[in-house]
Amino acid sequence: MRADIDKVAVASGLAAGAKADDIVTAVNSAVTGRVDPTKYVPIAQVVALQSDLNSLKATVQGDKATLAVNKAIEDGKIVPALKDWALKLYGADPAQFDAFVGAAPVLTAVQRATVVPPTNGDPALTNEDLAVMNQLGLSKESFLQVKKGGEA
Repeated sequence: MRADIDKVAVASGLAAGAKADDIVTAVNSAVTGRVDPTKYVPIAQVVALQSDLNSLKATVQGDKATLAVNKAIEDGKIVPALKDWALKLYGADPAQFDAFVGAAPVLTAVQRATVVPPTNGDPALTNEDLAVMNQLGLSKESFLQVKKGGEA
């Protein structure tokens, strides 16, 4: 019988030969130290929750970046060609993006304009070329000569 008591003593973290009261105290301590399953969740659920939260944060951050960059383009602070760069900057450091936009001058309509392929039927002249020709009163031949690097 003592051999069985020694086994229980060792299993409860005590040395063989421990007194019965010490064994009971050790077992009671172990039982009261049990984890209450109503107060804790499995680690797999915590990891899944963290993953969902990180995904949601990334989506919200992407939406904020898109809104901020589109507003900066609309306000003439960034040209549309720099949209991808601006999105990356906002994603890396929103404060730096805000500082850049705050310090950037407002672009003129010409600076904001994107290149539009010619719709005038003449592949040698763009719409901008035609506008310059009209404003300067140049003929097509004179304008093309100057455009190629010659003198009119």
